[in-house]
Amino acid sequence: MALYGTENISPELALKLGVAYFSFVNLPITGAAYYKYLADGDHLGDHDLVEVSLEDLAGRIAANSVSSFRLYNESNGVVPWLASYGYNTDRFSNFCHIDAQSSGDQSSLEAFIDFFKEAVQKSPKSSFYGIAYRSASVSKGFNYAAGENFVSIYPFENSGAFKKEVPGRHAGQERYKGELLRMVYEVNLLNSRHLELDVSGVKLGDWILQDYNNGVLKKISESIFVWLVQAGSLGAINERLGKLGLLLAWKASGAKALTKKIP
Repeated sequence: MALYGTENISPELALKLGVAYFSFVNLPITGAAYYKYLADGDHLGDHDLVEVSLEDLAGRIAANSVSSFRLYNESNGVVPWLASYGYNTDRFSNFCHIDAQSSGDQSSLEAFIDFFKEAVQKSPKSSFYGIAYRSASVSKGFNYAAGENFVSIYPFENSGAFKKEVPGRHAGQERYKGELLRMVYEVNLLNSRHLELDVSGVKLGDWILQDYNNGVLKKISESIFVWLVQAGSLGAINERLGKLGLLLAWKASGAKALTKKIP
């Protein structure tokens, strides 16, 4: 899961949301850590995670000494963790966002939907964009949220496109916040700007409602909606919206080369 447009979420609120996330996936928090710059790092800006107790992390957040952190559950021998939740700010990760992953029986899309609803309820003035997706591994899901390491979910996806959209080092335009969608996933948290996107003369919100195969649109607040798409419809919907230029990471499938016959 990835939640973008989190600039208005404070570290205090982010911690509460993190605790809520672990309740949604029905797992205890077994560890916590915060990001800290290394004075003797290999390069300028080099940083690491400093492990602390959950209580210590809460205290440091209250004292305004922590700006980015991670909570996780390490159990059942799953590497790097069974579940994780990260609050990322532009100080350590180039742009503000929240990511979360879970595996095994805890990898339920419903849990991420519950988390999105909680975030919208706790921060009603935020103009979020969120995605929940299935990945081959927890680590790939973690990298995908930030657009790192050229991880892609679909074969028809440009794995490096999203990274160029984020602020920070790449000075991206952040068009995923309302002007475009990253891709279409089983769970998509959209704001009112997304619903205005033009699908061949029809607003995206209206286009979704035209056909059940286009998914289901559920209102979360006055300006935030959840768009749920059946897995079997993802290919067709991504292709339709991708060809219209509405998906920033979509790429056309390579055409097979034609074999010339010898006359």
